Amino acid sequence: MQHVLLLPTPLLLLFATLFVGLCLALALLALKWGPRILRPIERNVPVPAFMGVVATAWALSLSFAASDIWSLSNRADQAIAAERSSVMRLVGAAAPAALDIPELYDSVLSYVQQVEKNERVQRLDRALGDPLVDAAIQNIRLAVLSAANSGISDAVGAKIVNDFDELQDARNARLGINISLIDPSKWYLLLSFTFLTTITIALLHMDRPVAGRTAATIFSITALAGLWILAIHVDPLSGIRDDYLSYGLPSASAKG
Repeated sequence: MQHVLLLPTPLLLLFATLFVGLCLALALLALKWGPRILRPIERNVPVPAFMGVVATAWALSLSFAASDIWSLSNRADQAIAAERSSVMRLVGAAAPAALDIPELYDSVLSYVQQVEKNERVQRLDRALGDPLVDAAIQNIRLAVLSAANSGISDAVGAKIVNDFDELQDARNARLGINISLIDPSKWYLLLSFTFLTTITIALLHMDRPVAGRTAATIFSITALAGLWILAIHVDPLSGIRDDYLSYGLPSASAKG
């Protein structure tokens, strides 16, 4: 299931459409052949009130998956904002108009360029981070240590070290979110209940096939709309601009 969730959004939407279409096709087949197999219908088909049990389970599974998506999206916004804030503070402190620490200034800009080039669009194959970004982090660390021992005040040195620590924490949070797909078991649950609900609608309308086809079609459209919304937002970083770190730092693109 994880490999499906990693598909590009258009293919993910296609998968959702094909799955719901398959469920609908099976429901229509059940409406066509069910009455011949389950005669007499009154003794083999659940009462209409049973529909509420299955439909409620489907709605709950949809809400569970949606809750995870929105939660990851909120965490992604916070991690991105924290990482950019740390970069801006370090660049601002190391700028020529401030402390004038060219090693730190250049290493932070190099980090920005490497992140946007190598970690922005990667997911499972960058679970532990890109080696080039790790190297850029190490260069920042060395520059921070050098600056802290260069005669600046203890308070300023401690602030720079703290900004660097926050940058590492923000990057780790982003990497964690970038590979934290929703628990596959919840997606299996949602897909299973989508299938079961569609079939249950068909079973409860065996004696009224035309109404059954209408009900199954309406539910399929509803399920497809829900799956599409989840599929569009399944990647919590999909809405983040590509230059989220370098925006406002024109010289960052020239580094690296």
